[in-house]
Amino acid sequence: MNTFASASVRLAAIVHLAKQMSARGGVGHTGIMKMIYLLQETKGFPLGYDFRLYTYGPYDAQVLEDLKVAQLRHAVASKAVDYQFGRGYQIAAGEAAEEVITKGELPSDLRRAIDQIVADFGARSAADLEIIGTIIFADRAAARGKEKTTPEDLAGRVHDIKPYIADQRILSEAQALKSKGLLESVP
Repeated sequence: MNTFASASVRLAAIVHLAKQMSARGGVGHTGIMKMIYLLQETKGFPLGYDFRLYTYGPYDAQVLEDLKVAQLRHAVASKAVDYQFGRGYQIAAGEAAEEVITKGELPSDLRRAIDQIVADFGARSAADLEIIGTIIFADRAAARGKEKTTPEDLAGRVHDIKPYIADQRILSEAQALKSKGLLESVP
């Protein structure tokens, strides 16, 4: 895909992601946000989102708007759930999921990329995805500046952004991303 995806393809991508995650027990808003970010950044699909670094990592309000549209079309269902430390939402495929995916003409290579993102990150918590997304964000910023970094350097940068997360946890995630070939600034 060389150009930005249409709104219908973006919607179909979100719905397919929600459908795949439904089979794993569902996903919340933060999970959807971070997985769409990872899809766009690590799989090279220019979905047209403009992510910025925010409290819980990369964020673009348009993802939530697209998620709302999917919910209004009954392609996803959202229900409030209680967690140990608060309340959140569980997103699952809705009754019109297949219809929206089909009408959106989700390209097979994008479908496979979503499936790979789910395989790689679908079992991870929202907190893990926050760290992973922030590492990728810092990596892409370094790569745009033509900087060469190390996992340790990236971990330090992310720790500066998120000092409440242990250095070793960030470093472990950065090393795992390097081993998967997902970092651009790390040779």
